[in-house]
Amino acid sequence: MPITVFTSNQPRHLRLVELLAEITDEVYVVQGANTLFPGDEPGFFKKSATMKSYFRRVMDAEKEIFGMPRFSPSNARHLVMRSGDVNKLNMDTFSPILESEYIVVFAATWIRPPLIDALIAQKAVNIHMGTSPWYRGSSCNFWALHDNRPDLVGATIHMLSSGLDNGSVLFLERYLVRAIGQPVGKNQ
Repeated sequence: MPITVFTSNQPRHLRLVELLAEITDEVYVVQGANTLFPGDEPGFFKKSATMKSYFRRVMDAEKEIFGMPRFSPSNARHLVMRSGDVNKLNMDTFSPILESEYIVVFAATWIRPPLIDALIAQKAVNIHMGTSPWYRGSSCNFWALHDNRPDLVGATIHMLSSGLDNGSVLFLERYLVRAIGQPVGKNQ
């Protein structure tokens, strides 16, 4: 039975697709596309020297851990669109993926009704790179450090809900970091 993932197009998102493709015959990938060069090209984040500097460090770390942008495995079927367009598609578009045994949301755009309602009914899970309920939405670990809250850097896996990153928490991992953002261990 296929697995579906709603995600984006950075190497970290592709790595999740690759891992899912290793454990099933078919992966449906609903992919919102953003620039591969945030801060350098206009997109979700504004083009600026500050953003370029920040994302250069993010991209260098991501390249080291997840590799470069590349093609997906052959058993991954993609529906690629501009980030946010998922809410403008007819529900019939999603009929094959709503039959998936597992549905995962990871760094996808805000999903609205009626699609969010269908995904909740299918018991979709969300991988959130932030510690819910303290930080929700985008760039949560950046904001935790910005707010001098290194104790709230981490990740949450929770049931998908119609609210922003507020579903029932299944797993929460908090990483202890120094003020400059260097990991020193982990704490659950």
